[in-house]
Order: sequence, then structure tokens, then C-alpha cells
Amino acid sequence: MLDGTNYRICEDYAPDSNDIVRYISRKQCPPLSQERLADHFAAISLLNEEYSITNANIPFLRLELDDNVHNTYAKELVPMAVGYSAALLNNFFRGRIEITLPPKGVYAQTENREQGFTRVTLLAKNTTPDEEEMTNGSIELVVRYKKTLNNQDPFQPYPVPTEDSFSYIVAPLLDPNINSIPRSQPIELVFDLSQNPLPVNITDLSFQVVYKGVLGQEEGAVAVGFKDVSEPTPIDIYNDMDRVCLNGSWYAAGSPEAIAQVDLDHDGIAEPGEGDVYPHDLKDLYIRFSSAASPQNASSTEYNLHIPLLVAGDYFIRRVFVLSDYEFSYGFISQVLKRDVDPFTHASYGPTIYPYKGLKNQTEPGTPERCAALNVPYPCNIRYYPDEFNLLRGQQLWEWVVFPNLSYPPGSSCPLE
Repeated sequence: MLDGTNYRICEDYAPDSNDIVRYISRKQCPPLSQERLADHFAAISLLNEEYSITNANIPFLRLELDDNVHNTYAKELVPMAVGYSAALLNNFFRGRIEITLPPKGVYAQTENREQGFTRVTLLAKNTTPDEEEMTNGSIELVVRYKKTLNNQDPFQPYPVPTEDSFSYIVAPLLDPNINSIPRSQPIELVFDLSQNPLPVNITDLSFQVVYKGVLGQEEGAVAVGFKDVSEPTPIDIYNDMDRVCLNGSWYAAGSPEAIAQVDLDHDGIAEPGEGDVYPHDLKDLYIRFSSAASPQNASSTEYNLHIPLLVAGDYFIRRVFVLSDYEFSYGFISQVLKRDVDPFTHASYGPTIYPYKGLKNQTEPGTPERCAALNVPYPCNIRYYPDEFNLLRGQQLWEWVVFPNLSYPPGSSCPLE
């Protein structure tokens, strides 16, 4: 039964008019606006006597549904149904397919933000019970996602509004001769999206691999594999070696002021043993992605991305986007270049491997514990968005891939800015 403790009466504009309607709300009442921001749990019927429409009488009021109420339920229940789709697929289709990362560590990569993703690569394995084989059929990829409203930039530390309905891409195999998915080991499948590229400015992304054909002794069987993958994730890099942290303060690398901080013999040159305070460029920065379970080093022959030169103070931001798991590995190696006045000997950065986070920007059904933590009734939907951007020198970075000079004295730190 509804009560006046958890529910209240709010006013909002009626659907497609400026008439004011009273609604039962689960939230605090917002100001009236054309955006119709109230929580439309149910509309209060005009058949109620005016004097009876109070919060104390909520359990006894006559209620009805209008388009505002229908829209509220659609926004809450449709994403929840979508979130449960992986489990539903197992009930509707007998065949099962496991989807995992390919050796390259990403499902897709683009260096052209305007074009988007034109190819998806993944590993697929037949995991149908009872040893049934997928031996002769067609294989397609279904890409499901939501577009942002007016193509807004989703790479913000707050929720960006999206279209209510999902968009879909059905992509064929690049190699049409592949017609089976083995049980013994995963097969690498490459899907062609060149005729309908996947945009970068999207949210709520997932993949479905659909096999139609022979499954065991059955003709015309359907098997589906579902994978919730990361939303487009930027690979952001900053070469911060045009400055140096000395005695708790920032100095321009190579400046007389910086050299004076470490020049023990006062000859006007910072030398080995005194502290390297010079700017450094990065040459041949090779970056390799791999799974979180099997991290791999980058090299000049094994890499996903090659940046020939990144000069001191320059950054590589929002130029490359990948689709991967929510947790994967990021390996790199690079030469460190010296300037003419730099007396130090430099080798390279790396090879080094770090964990990297795939960006999550989607709505999911919340667990009872998560709903309770947010103080909302269960079942509820949780909107995840990228709230972990890092701000460095006015630039917004995803993750913290920064190449700095060593501070002096060792272990000292300077405020981020």
C-alpha cells in the first residue's frame, strides 16, 4: 500500500499541454518546468474530491496512468530488461557462445573520431552443453548501443543525456568462408562495420554473436553469445617533461632557475649526480594492449599504437579510442631523447605494463545492496558514467598515463595542477 512516508503529491505539467496535474511521487517535488522533471509514479484521478487530495490520504486516492507515467516506467523498466538480456538469451536459445578478447587486447580501435569503428575482432568459443558442435552456419555480430542526444560528447564527468531507444548494427564476417565455431579452442572472428561504422559518441554498448545453422543433429538452430564491453575508451597521454618538480615547486625544465636548484658546484650546468632537470622528448612510443589476465609487453614489432614523436609539453588526447573489457592491460616502451645542453645519458621508458580501465557509460539494474546504498527502492537502475577523469594542466585525461621528469630531491612531490 502506498503511504505518505515514502510517497508524496507533486504537481507537473500534463503530457503535451500546460495543464497542471498532480502525481504520486517517490522523490522530492521539483519546480514546475516544461521538462516535466517530477517523478510520475501515478497520476491522481479527477474523480477524487478536492479536499481528500493530501499526503495523508495517499493510500485511499484513486489513481490513473497518463503518458507522463508511461514514459517514466519505460525509462526505468526497459534498461532493466536490457540488463537481464544475457540471462534471457540462455533461456531462449539452446546454443551458447563465449566471447573473449582477441590477442590484440581490444575488440576495436579507431584513430579517426569522425569515422568511428569500422571493424570488430573477438574470440568466440562454442560452450553449448552436451558436446554439440556448431559445424555449418552463418555468423553475424549484432552491436547494440545508444546515441547521445544531439551527438553530445560523452567524455564528461557527469551523465550525458542519451536517446531513449537503442540503435543496432548487424555486421557480417570479413571472411565469409568461416561457418563454424569450435569447442576445442576459441576462433578469431573479424566483423566488417565499414558500411555502417559504430560512432564514438555512444553509451550502453554490448555485442551479440549470432550463429544460425547446424548445432549437433539439429538444422536451423540458433546460438547467441552476449558480451557487455566497454564504451569507447580514449587513450590519453601527456609528456610532462617540459617541467620538473624541485623542492616542492614546479620549474620550467632546463631553465636557469631549475638548474640553480640542483647545481651543487655552481658551474651553471646540472650534471649527473646533481639531478636531471632538462626537458625530454619521447621517440617511438609503442603501446600494446592485452587482457588483464595475460599482460604483454610492447615492442617495436608487437604493438597496437605507435607515436613517432611526443615532444616535451605535448599531449596525445582524444586521438585514439578503443573498445575492450572494463579491465585490461596497457604496456609501453619508448626512447627518451636528450637536448643539446643535456649532459645526461638516457635509455628508455619501459618496457612497462600497467592496468587500464575501460570506460563505463551505461545504465544497469542495481543489486538490492546498491539500491539501498543510494536510498532508492529495489528494483532500481544505476547510471554509470566516467567520473574518474584526471585534470592535468588544463587537460582532462582518462586514466593517468603521464611521462614526468624525476623530482628532486628523490621522493619529493608537487601539487597537481
